[in-house]
Amino acid sequence: PDLQHSLWKYRPNINLEHLSQKIQIEGQHVKYPALVFFLKEETSLRATKYLPSIVKLQRFLYDIHHYRSSEEEAHEKSIGQFLIDISNDQMRNELKSMIENVQQAWLLVRGKLQTYGRLPVPQAYVNVDLSHETTSIAYLIPKTTGRGCCTTALVDHLVMIHNEFINICIKIIKEMPYTTGRTWKSVWRDPSVQLKDLRDTQLLQYENRLMAVILAHCHYSLTVGQQHTDVEYDYAALEKHLLNEFVYGKPKIQLDIPHVVFRKDVYTAERFEMIHTKVPQIPLSAAVRKDILTRLTMIQQLRQALDHIDVVMGFLSAGGKENPNMSLNHYAIKILEIQDFNKVIGTGYCIGHILALWDIVAVELARKVTLTGEVPYSVNDGLQQHLSTDVVIQMNEDLEHVNLDVVLSTLNNFIETHVRNINEADHRMEWTIKECLEEHLGFLPGELEKEIKFLREIPMSQVIGVWNAVVFYKKQLESESQR
Repeated sequence: PDLQHSLWKYRPNINLEHLSQKIQIEGQHVKYPALVFFLKEETSLRATKYLPSIVKLQRFLYDIHHYRSSEEEAHEKSIGQFLIDISNDQMRNELKSMIENVQQAWLLVRGKLQTYGRLPVPQAYVNVDLSHETTSIAYLIPKTTGRGCCTTALVDHLVMIHNEFINICIKIIKEMPYTTGRTWKSVWRDPSVQLKDLRDTQLLQYENRLMAVILAHCHYSLTVGQQHTDVEYDYAALEKHLLNEFVYGKPKIQLDIPHVVFRKDVYTAERFEMIHTKVPQIPLSAAVRKDILTRLTMIQQLRQALDHIDVVMGFLSAGGKENPNMSLNHYAIKILEIQDFNKVIGTGYCIGHILALWDIVAVELARKVTLTGEVPYSVNDGLQQHLSTDVVIQMNEDLEHVNLDVVLSTLNNFIETHVRNINEADHRMEWTIKECLEEHLGFLPGELEKEIKFLREIPMSQVIGVWNAVVFYKKQLESESQR
């Protein structure tokens, strides 16, 4: 008995690592593809159990942020503050649990996501704790760029691994002899499920029973003259048991991740054109413009108004054709549920006025922010070079002969929908502002050509400097007129 006890001390540990090494050493990896894939991707397959929870969280975040939040707001809000803002205790606890599940899945597979071909996660994001209360909520909001790529890549990877494993298993079943595979073939007809409808029972659930299955198909033996026991696995029986116990009837998942579009993501020429196409636009009179600017005098008021307008623009650009005469308040309050819309924007407008409202509010907000000494636009540093004194003097002479409101409106639209998307490596950095405007607009109407003629020799690198100069020139004229 003592000798037997001593020999058992030398038996190798039975675990996934030992099984994986054994099947590779014995050259059985080609013969048993499902078993080998399972062993290789076990951590990712284990993480798939968190998919329903992750997808539910993504859907919740999509509903509250899509076209409704700006990227800056998302970056500034921490997970802790996000949870505090949830007034319902039960919902807050559910969301906290979902976020913890995201982190558990993230810890299991994040090392693979940096080199994940479909959507690689930048190194700077790989070590982020996705559940810590100080972490930005932006990491959890589903997007394909920026911080939001973390959970998008995570879900994409888990779905792809799950589907690849199921496909391997289906191939094995289809190649089985009729007498062996007839039951599976008659029942398992390659089912699939939408990601949003995914349930726990449709995923692999093996953690509590896996070792029992492995132990049922391994055998110890003792070779004379050796001081340790050998372990042999019945790979065929183990793979078959794996399929029967954990894979049978599991569907493939149809990938459909909701991608959040932030409010200012709508600031592209294409999006504006989509709004024009779907909702013919109606100009607002000078009297209405004056009334709006009389009511919205503070930067905070203008920001709130622009936030509401951005939300409406986002949904109009993504939706179908609408009657331009539909009440804007009805659309915003009844359909989009922006309850304080009429208090902020006012009444008497239709959705055909949305771009005119955007132009009035956005220009005034950018102008007031500029007068405080801040830069109102998110553009790269290469576009913010200062103007020389000689250029400013010449510009001021030219500005005496133009409509400043038209110039400011044109520049604001140009910067927001075109310039903010130009990086320092863009070849257009070498162009003049007038050349870029011509490309942006396609053609310049005769009246506009005359208004922006002074921009023909000023380079794109000074476009923000030009905006600033026009704003301060107009402010100077207003001050002189009030004396």
